[in-house]
Amino acid sequence: MTDQYCPSCGSGGRSSDAFCRGCGCALTDDARAAGPIAEAEMLVERGQLDEAIATVQRALGAAESPDLHVAISTLYLRRGDGAGARRALDRAIALDPACAVAHAYVAGMDLHAGRVADAQDRLDYARDLAPDDLIVRIKRAEYWLRLGIFDNARGELRHALQNGGGSPQNRAIAEAMFASVEKRSRGSFTRKTVALPSLGAAKKLFRHGAARNGAPAEAEA
Repeated sequence: MTDQYCPSCGSGGRSSDAFCRGCGCALTDDARAAGPIAEAEMLVERGQLDEAIATVQRALGAAESPDLHVAISTLYLRRGDGAGARRALDRAIALDPACAVAHAYVAGMDLHAGRVADAQDRLDYARDLAPDDLIVRIKRAEYWLRLGIFDNARGELRHALQNGGGSPQNRAIAEAMFASVEKRSRGSFTRKTVALPSLGAAKKLFRHGAARNGAPAEAEA
């Protein structure tokens, strides 16, 4: 039964709808007060991915912010648009070079593409920027899991959960990952290692050490 119409696109809907079924526009005061990112999250929960993307795109059209670009990058990833997600993350970093979450997501994409050294460098940088950020720690845990180093992954997730913060959805992801790591580590052989310095840090150490010993410094790769 149609008993209200969207002021943006004119689509009909029910009075109980918080968002327009046609364009995703917020129809209730609660939805409007939640902000575009929260609005998009609610739309995703309802299976309305395209409407969620449109919501964030409208917000970006009104005013850019790193958070909005990060948010839309995650939506693009859900849709399978890796190139669009990377462009959004690059724009977030251009707006704020210290956006730790954007760096963490880029590192995740690098890791997925097999660029392990690049991923570690960027994840180390993201941790230095925001050591207690939940998403940064989740992405670092994914890195260690990819390498099969469960102890390090467990440490990242334990730190994330003990230091609080993060959305309920992301905390649930971290808790599920932690439980999975605990189960896998009990049932299989795991490599144990301390976190190694990033590739960039190792290069600097070698170069500076060689110079002190009188040897020619290695050229930057």
